[in-house]
Amino acid sequence: MSNMELEKGKISYLQFVFMIVGLVGTQLFMGIVVAFTRQSSWLAVVIATLASLLMVWLFIALCKHYPGKTLIEFNDLAFGPYLGKAVSVLYIIFIFHLLASQTRDYAEFYRILLMAKTPLSVFLIMGLGLAALAVRKGLETIGRLAV
Repeated sequence: MSNMELEKGKISYLQFVFMIVGLVGTQLFMGIVVAFTRQSSWLAVVIATLASLLMVWLFIALCKHYPGKTLIEFNDLAFGPYLGKAVSVLYIIFIFHLLASQTRDYAEFYRILLMAKTPLSVFLIMGLGLAALAVRKGLETIGRLAV
């Protein structure tokens, strides 16, 4: 298989749920919800999990309605060619922002908690290297690690 070919791998619904809950739940927990809950942070976990499950349900419903299509493709089908492209661009910007902020959060966490004198760039490079390796090995690898 060349580097440009897509892998035809599949993951289970449970692996997908854990991946989305981990992605969205962490961002909500780290962000807005904790500001409101303060000492009741357990409530942030419940809210983040419910929000994640709602997103999973919506995505699965869209996948069933538009079988064989990607998120970008069914945005065009659901919203039309112009609004669909705008929604897709906003989605891509959101994902890049989310990934950048989470990468920084994890790097800061490890630097502050474990190795205060280590430069932040060491943790960023290691985290991004591991992410690149996981992407190269395929979606199944990431899904297995999420469960």
